[in-house]
Amino acid sequence: MKKELTSNQIKAQKTVTKVMGDITRATTKVLMDYVTNLYLNSFGKVIAYLGPDSEEAKDLLNSMDESSQNQVLSTAHDFQKTDSQVISEVEHILVSCGMNLNDDYKIIKNNILNTGKEFAEKSLKDFRTQSPILQNRLNGSAQFQPPMLKKPVQKS
Repeated sequence: MKKELTSNQIKAQKTVTKVMGDITRATTKVLMDYVTNLYLNSFGKVIAYLGPDSEEAKDLLNSMDESSQNQVLSTAHDFQKTDSQVISEVEHILVSCGMNLNDDYKIIKNNILNTGKEFAEKSLKDFRTQSPILQNRLNGSAQFQPPMLKKPVQKS
C-alpha cells in the first residue's frame, strides 16, 4: 500500500523538480552559447558531455563546416560525459560564463528532505545522471546528503 503524501511533501517535490529542471536547462543553454564560438577542442568535450547523438549536439554541429564537424566529433568520441577532463572543461565554461547556482542549491537543499525518501533518491539519481557536472557540488555538501540518501562507506 502506497503512503499518501502530505501537502508539504507534494509542495517540496514540485519545488525540487522545478529547480533541478531549471539547473539542467540553464547548464545546457550556457554550454550551447559557449560552443557556438567554435572553440573546437572545448567544443568536442562539450559535445561528449551533451552526447553526440543529442538534439543540442546535432544542432550545434550542423552550424559548422564539415572539417570543423569532423574535428569536434573526433574529440567528442575520445571522451565520455562523465570523464574528468569533460567535467573540468564544462565546469570552466560555466564559471567563465558567470553561472552561479548557489540559490538553486539552497532551494533544493531546503526542500529535499521534505519530498519523501523515494522521490528524493530518484530525483537526485536522475539529476546526477542528467547533469554530472553538478555531482561534485551535490556530493561535496554533507548537508545535501540527507542520512537516508548517503552512500554507504565501503571498507577495503
